[in-house]
Amino acid sequence: MASLLGDGFGFDCLFIWQPCIWCGSKPMTENEHDIWVGGSPAFQAGGDPAWKELVVLTQSLAASNADSSEDYFDFSTVFDSSATEFYSDFSGCHLNQDGNEYISSEIVRIILDDLAHESAEQVDSALRVD
Repeated sequence: MASLLGDGFGFDCLFIWQPCIWCGSKPMTENEHDIWVGGSPAFQAGGDPAWKELVVLTQSLAASNADSSEDYFDFSTVFDSSATEFYSDFSGCHLNQDGNEYISSEIVRIILDDLAHESAEQVDSALRVD
């Protein structure tokens, strides 16, 4: 549906699967480890093994069912190389300011790469002699 709207109104869509603390192998801070273990009066579902299983299974299904489109980006392991604290609460999915900045910089990188690729194609097309 989003892609059809983009086609009709002249914009491109990016589909990004967000990271969660139970997917990937991010080195965790002490607070993130507490989130990973789960349980908080503020978000008791975070301590429920069924919640974690649902989140991990959903990520796995999304990754396996994603079409081979260049518009889909799986960010579930985007934090694997960073020990910075990114998760903000026991949902295991909500990010703090550092996490949001990291994600936004990755999205900007994707957009700039796409624009550079499109510009190169436009130059090639303009230089092509039929």
